[in-house]
Amino acid sequence: MPLLGMTAGRHSAKKGHRRQSGARPQPSDGRYALAVRVILPTLLLLVAWAGTVDAASPNGDAPHDQTQVLPGVSNDYVQVVAGSDGTFVIGTTGGDPTTPADDDKQLMFGYPDVPWSSLTTLRVVTGGSVDDYALSWNPPDEPPAVAGDRITATWLLGGIEVSQTLRPWRNPYTGREDTVRIEYSLVNRDVVSHSVGLRLMLDVQVGGNDGAPYLIPEKGNVTTETEYSGPAVPALWQAFESAVFEPISLKAMGILQGHGATPPDRLVIANWRYIFPKPNPWEYTVITELEVTYDSATALYWNPVALAPGGSRTVVTYYGLAGEGGGDAWFTAPVALTCDALAFDAVLWVSNTGTSAFRGGQATISLPLGLVLGPSEAKIKPLADVPPGDTASTSWHLQADQTAKGRLAYTAQITRTGGSPALSAEAVIDVPGCLPTGRPTLTPSPIATATTTPTASATPTGTATATITPSPTATATPTLTPTPTATPTLTPSPTATATGTPSPVELRYCSSSGDLIRRIDASSFSGYRTESASNSPLIHITCPPAPPGWNLPGYTPDSSWQAGVQVWWDTWSLRGPLIPDCAIVGLAAQDDKPEGGDQTTHLYRRVFTLARPQSGMQIAGAVLEMWSDNKTAWWWEGELIADDREGHVGEIELFPKHISPWGGDYTLAIQNSNDHMHVENPQGTAFQLRVTWVFAGQIENPLALPIIHK
Repeated sequence: MPLLGMTAGRHSAKKGHRRQSGARPQPSDGRYALAVRVILPTLLLLVAWAGTVDAASPNGDAPHDQTQVLPGVSNDYVQVVAGSDGTFVIGTTGGDPTTPADDDKQLMFGYPDVPWSSLTTLRVVTGGSVDDYALSWNPPDEPPAVAGDRITATWLLGGIEVSQTLRPWRNPYTGREDTVRIEYSLVNRDVVSHSVGLRLMLDVQVGGNDGAPYLIPEKGNVTTETEYSGPAVPALWQAFESAVFEPISLKAMGILQGHGATPPDRLVIANWRYIFPKPNPWEYTVITELEVTYDSATALYWNPVALAPGGSRTVVTYYGLAGEGGGDAWFTAPVALTCDALAFDAVLWVSNTGTSAFRGGQATISLPLGLVLGPSEAKIKPLADVPPGDTASTSWHLQADQTAKGRLAYTAQITRTGGSPALSAEAVIDVPGCLPTGRPTLTPSPIATATTTPTASATPTGTATATITPSPTATATPTLTPTPTATPTLTPSPTATATGTPSPVELRYCSSSGDLIRRIDASSFSGYRTESASNSPLIHITCPPAPPGWNLPGYTPDSSWQAGVQVWWDTWSLRGPLIPDCAIVGLAAQDDKPEGGDQTTHLYRRVFTLARPQSGMQIAGAVLEMWSDNKTAWWWEGELIADDREGHVGEIELFPKHISPWGGDYTLAIQNSNDHMHVENPQGTAFQLRVTWVFAGQIENPLALPIIHK
């Protein structure tokens, strides 16, 4: 049969499934009427299809002249192809080299030559007006074209320039370039501000399975319409072509968080026939009882964010192949670590391919030397009951030791009540070995250390050395008095005491210029119920206006976050003890004065990398000292540790409850909300983290005094 006939028949069969009882009535367009006439000869079906399908439209008709050569980029694993209207499809070329059964298969419906059933929507909010633009319903100003290893296309809609970039990308879960990076750059080219958001709907098809169930970490498989919002949005999702999760089958995965992805505000798993726009290309309400296992789709929502003229935002997500897995139990986790990211999540899946339910299950993880559980993690995790044909999931946050190097294997044992046989899963991860060789290198204050400063375009980066740059001081103006700043010094490496026992080492990390702050205007949020903070408790900010997950590990700040600066107000010298040698950090106003706006909220993030200064050391103490004006709430690794305080907030011991003996990456997030004073209203935040490292046997030694480095 000619390719045209094969493609057309595939579309009509896909979209012509019987409507479920109680489902929404479908539009009576020619495509659906045609699809149910399955008794017609194939030739008549193709003739009728050719008469009803012409171009992309809100009615969902399949676009593109199928004789047209479409732009595409590919490698040994995957290919992405774009239609003339910008719609794209993804599929495999060679797929997983160890799995011959996944070659030349679909990862999206319409691959390789008829991209039409997925849709990207731009939302532009201006004042009280909301405009939604389906990209493929509007001719691109710059049609899709191949530029090196990527496909690019550009639209100008509602004053917003939208640039779509598609390219194969290295998959952290396989170590191969077998996923596709899907990137949208949104730039306000108008002369007025707009709030700009994006929805990406993918018509997922895994091989021959157009209704593959979705696997969600901590949930298991999802077979009906479901949505996740804010912090509940998972880091990834998976889908198998095989209904019994055969390891040799084609496996797909979307990466939503981490590894450069922009976490969406909302994830919707939907039935394609209902979410495909008729006519609205943005709004959708899930029907929780509606099955997705005969035609499934996903929709990612990035809610509108205010963009001033010339302002921009970028959203990134990934879709492509999953790594090894399948069978009764398996892990999904990165296959390699880097020295700047030694923590990772290992997701365990347990599938019931039998005929009786799994009950009373639990999973126990076993770790090799060099891997440890993250803070507050339990070695044994309960598992939900698993009916036949269903899947359960749990996960662990793990941390690699800096001394570890090579391939490390970890396992999980799964047991259940009732005498059912135990299951096991194993995974391997490559650890680079990050401890410096030769003379021990002591980590200086984060003001000169790139590894302890959040990553963002506005944040300086560099390599930590024994030469320390002095802490920046505020720019002196007639109303701004710079804070006296001591020049940090580096005490020589630890030496043995008279008893032959090496001295402990204390490393100090201070608030500093370059830390990331996001400003929330008074028009969007007020932190108090009264004008004065002294008469009202602090109200925790919600999402929106805060970005979802802003105070959680793994969140990636976007361009709306600014690099903080050292600030000073003379009134602070009268308000009790400050934190010596640590900058008070805030935002600068246009006149270079520190910002002090009524009811303004600052969201503050800092990521610490706690790396031991010498082999054999471990943490014996970690104290966080806090100061702020006005009231603040403090989160460590997403857990609230201090709240509704200002001035010298106090100190808290983070070890051992919140910090592993081996260190690792940790996130501090702070909400600082100003009240309403009707005059200049100072606003700033300061902190100091003091981490004490000792050798084995020194933890209980009261005579071992630390050598202090800053």
